[in-house]
Amino acid sequence: MGSDRRPLFRVPPPAIFIFVFLIALWIEAAVYRIWLVPDVQTPRALVFSGGALMLLGAALALWAAVWFRRSQTPIMPYQRATKIVVAGPYGYSRNPMYVGLALIHVGASIALNAAWPILLLPVALVLLYFLVIRAEEAMLAESFGEEYESYRGRVRRWL
Repeated sequence: MGSDRRPLFRVPPPAIFIFVFLIALWIEAAVYRIWLVPDVQTPRALVFSGGALMLLGAALALWAAVWFRRSQTPIMPYQRATKIVVAGPYGYSRNPMYVGLALIHVGASIALNAAWPILLLPVALVLLYFLVIRAEEAMLAESFGEEYESYRGRVRRWL
């Protein structure tokens, strides 16, 4: 069923966000700088609010990882899951770890007063979908059938 959606290569989800973030920083430095808040130095409020958003994202990703560990199912998206995790943050989002990574991405952008990483976040999310999520969802549908489809019908992918 999902074999047509298996990725040609495996990319760890954090690597996608890091790759896009680094490209965005290169654009900021070498091509064209766009400030979130026009200023010579990054305002302290941006550093604190960006840092808080990064901590929130890290906490969400960690909370989600703890639920995978409690459920004794592999955390890596290319390993076959032994259970569908539906408790904790998974009751609100099918991908809370990815939401956490996106929050970290945005928080780091804010802390650096850099607009390009935020502007390129959709690129990271599209890459995540095509390189990871499609295969992950196909594997879950293969393994759990109606149980996964029922969960998928109740809980949104992101928020």
